[in-house]
Amino acid sequence: ILFVTPDNNDEVYDKIYEYNEKDETELINLIKAVYHEITTLDFLSDDSIFIAPDSALGIKDIKKFIELLLAREHER
Repeated sequence: ILFVTPDNNDEVYDKIYEYNEKDETELINLIKAVYHEITTLDFLSDDSIFIAPDSALGIKDIKKFIELLLAREHER
């Protein structure tokens, strides 16, 4: 996966993320969990899935949310 981000001087630097089989499996599981939530609308009946918008949230909070989605999928 290649991410390209220009800086303040419009210079572009490549950021390459190489993922392994474990990362691929986790991504597939996340896609399945999100797909299930959308197609069944299960998230509408569970207040714990809703997170208020907050610009102070960071990667730790995003990972916690992903873990919540995956746990819900695993329970099914």
